Amino acid sequence: MSDNYSRDNIAAFYRDLQMPGGYAWNHVKTLKKIDLYYNSKFESGDYDSQGFKKHFYNVTKPACDVATKFVDLDTKDILLVPESVDSDHATWLMQKDLRHWLKENRFGNLLNDIAYDYPKYGHVVIKQDAKGKYSKVS
Repeated sequence: MSDNYSRDNIAAFYRDLQMPGGYAWNHVKTLKKIDLYYNSKFESGDYDSQGFKKHFYNVTKPACDVATKFVDLDTKDILLVPESVDSDHATWLMQKDLRHWLKENRFGNLLNDIAYDYPKYGHVVIKQDAKGKYSKVS
C-alpha cells in the first residue's frame, strides 16, 4: 500500500457521503452526536436563544446500560469442547493454556470495553498489533 492510499482512506472518513434522497452523512459527526446524546448534551448547547436552560431527557443511556448487561461476556464463558471422548485430556490442557493466555493478555478488560461500547455505537472495531495483542480502535 502506498502512503497516498492510506491518506485518501483517512480523508474519505472525514468527508460527507452523499446518500440516496439528497442528504449527506458523515461518520465523524455521527459519532460526536452519539457521544453528546449519551452524555445528555445538545449539539447547540445547554441554553436556548432566550437564555433558558434546555432540559435533556435521556432515554438512551438506561437502554444502553441494560443492553451492556445482556452482551457482557466474561473469560469464564469461553469454553473449549472436545470433538471426541478421546480428546478430553488434550482439551483440558488447551483450556488451561487458553485461561493463561486470556489472563496474560488482559482479554477480560477488552471484553468489558466491547460490552460497554457496543450498545452505544452499534459496532466495535478490534485490531491486532504486531506483537499479537488485541485492542479496541478508538
